[in-house]
Amino acid sequence: MAKKKAVRKTRSKDGVNRSEAIRDYLSANASASNQEVKQALSDKGIGVSDTLISNARKSAGMPLKKRRRRKFAKRGPGRPPTVATKADGMIIVKDLMAARNFISQVGSVDEAKRLVDVLAKLGE
Repeated sequence: MAKKKAVRKTRSKDGVNRSEAIRDYLSANASASNQEVKQALSDKGIGVSDTLISNARKSAGMPLKKRRRRKFAKRGPGRPPTVATKADGMIIVKDLMAARNFISQVGSVDEAKRLVDVLAKLGE
């Protein structure tokens, strides 16, 4: 035996079209919120959901209420930018900039390496 199709419930128990009731209320009270519409219609004995109210607003071309954005705390200055890897785990960008300036003064990376090796031997 075939199953019966589910029928959407658009009318309340007393035969009132819910969407039509929402549109009528909104035409009289255009600035009413969804909760106000829901409360007014429930006082008349018409039960409606927030989704049905929103859909009726949208189909009627009425503007939907916009939600306010949350304000977040401003962030502090934070850590200095870093690049990973060294014995302590970090090389600060300031050190990289100093190394670049040293290389530009010496002339090439190979010359800078040679000078650093000589300096390391003198320190031993």
